This record gives sequence, structure tokens and C-alpha cells, in this order.
Amino acid sequence: LPPVLAALQSGQRLSGPALPRPPPPTAMLRLLSIVFVACAAHGLALNCGVTSPAAVSRTASVTMAHHVQKKATKKHQATRPRKSRPSDINRKPPQYPQLPDQPWMTPIAASEASSQQMVTITLSPSDSADSVREKLQSAGAVATEEVYFSNQLVTSTLGDCGLQEEKTIEVAVVSQP
Repeated sequence: LPPVLAALQSGQRLSGPALPRPPPPTAMLRLLSIVFVACAAHGLALNCGVTSPAAVSRTASVTMAHHVQKKATKKHQATRPRKSRPSDINRKPPQYPQLPDQPWMTPIAASEASSQQMVTITLSPSDSADSVREKLQSAGAVATEEVYFSNQLVTSTLGDCGLQEEKTIEVAVVSQP
């Protein structure tokens, strides 16, 4: 056995030239830091100017779409229906009659047919719709179906529609066909 191993087995304390000296702690730390930096540099992939064609094409143009699709008009043109039958291919556009040349605003015939007559009558708050109709007929107007006072249909008396005192008013009687 070598003297170092024999001394270790017997439990003696070793000293002298037989046992190599351990390195100082600063040298050990320096060696460990170099090994650590070498391992980190090996794991870190730095681009040093030498690039592969695959890396260039992957980073040269950034596109987020995997399958680029047609946009708006291009898609509409690609998917439009085609004329495939001879009856479709040879079809002529329909002939519509010409639009009459009219002014943009024309009077309505119904408004011309209605007639308006002005009469003067005296009304009191106690008058009902029937008594107002009688007064209109005695003034020379055509009999009416409905009587309005202050934009309200008269169902009971004129006092209920807002007439406070006796009044003489000019009435427009509109008759429609």
C-alpha cells in the first residue's frame, strides 16, 4: 500500500510531503467561478453574427397569421356566383318602363277634394255637441259628425272642454268626401 493509504488506515495523522496541500480558499473560489461562467455561457445561446437561414426567415418578417386569408373584395370576387348555364350566360337585362318626369313635390288629390267653410256662431258653456251641430246647420254649414273644441272631442258640454263664458267665434267646417 502506498504510505498515504497505510497511514489513513492506521488512524495516524498525516503531515509532510506525502500528502498534497489543499489549494487556498481564494483559488478554489476562482476555479468554481470560472467553471460556473463556462457552464452558463454554454447554455446561453448568443448570436455572434453567424446566422442560419432558418433563423433569418423566422425573424425577418413578423406575421401573426398561420394561414393568411383573403380580405374583403378579394374574397367577395373569389366566392361570387358564376354564370354556368347557357340561359344565365345569354340573359339580357330586363327592360323597365321609363319613370315619368315629375316634380319632387306634388300636391295630394285628397287634400284638394276636401272643402272648408267658415261660419260664425255663438257658443255657451252649457252647449252640448248636438246643440253645436244645430247651430252650425242654422248658420249654413254642412252637418258634422264630430265636434272639437280646443283640440278636444266634445262628448258632454263645452264647459267640460274649457269654455268659461259665452263667446262668438268663427268656425272652420271641413268636409271630406
